Amino acid sequence: DAGSAPLSPADRNAARALLRSLLDRKGIGEQTARDLGDLLADLDRGAFGAEDLRYIRALAARLGVKPDPRATPE
Repeated sequence: DAGSAPLSPADRNAARALLRSLLDRKGIGEQTARDLGDLLADLDRGAFGAEDLRYIRALAARLGVKPDPRATPE
């Protein structure tokens, strides 16, 4: 399943930075924050795939959120 295919290290780093940027956003709803926290936990467990990355990239684009350029690799 391509949606659950493992991510490259660069994609994992990008996902982590984007999730942190989304979670740091002011005014984010409680449920959305919980969902994003769950996705971050999935990423840490290795249960985060390409479909998840597409979802957070689309969400970030809708909200105008870019990853923090100070984010560090895993």
